[in-house]
Amino acid sequence: MERKAKKLFFLSFFFVLQYSHVKGIEVDYIAAELENISEEYFLKENTFAYVDSDRDPPCVISNVTIIKDIPDEVQVRLTAYGFSMGEYRVPVGMEYTSPFCELYKEELFLAPAMEGVGFHENACPPLAGTYINTGYVGDSSKYPEAFPRNQYLISLEMTLDDEPIIALKLYVEVI
Repeated sequence: MERKAKKLFFLSFFFVLQYSHVKGIEVDYIAAELENISEEYFLKENTFAYVDSDRDPPCVISNVTIIKDIPDEVQVRLTAYGFSMGEYRVPVGMEYTSPFCELYKEELFLAPAMEGVGFHENACPPLAGTYINTGYVGDSSKYPEAFPRNQYLISLEMTLDDEPIIALKLYVEVI
């Protein structure tokens, strides 16, 4: 009987895994916000991000006004948390830290996301100016082939001496 129970458990486990992961994932943007906006580097009242859910597909709209050139030493830190028990609390193992301008050398979705805001490799780190995005939608070819269905918080911070100078909180759902 014990052997039958183990077999049933493993069959159930693999059934749940198969249907709780999406192959060829689709990501739905829920919300976006900017936090920890340094008034030394950014014009706070003209720096914002939000999700336009009325568009199809929903997209991120952003406006970032830099008032002082971003130093070469700026780092970027990416972390992601899954939604569980009413909170974004489960680390999903997506952690990445690097010098900001190194993003463009990586095969991640971060470089296209930065370009979506208006930051570019040939002007890195970003210089003073206003960077406007009127509808960023991620490049799905850069997404993993399979990922668990859930809601996630993706936190992307620009830091200087380990202190955030701006942070994007992007809430998404893998469907």
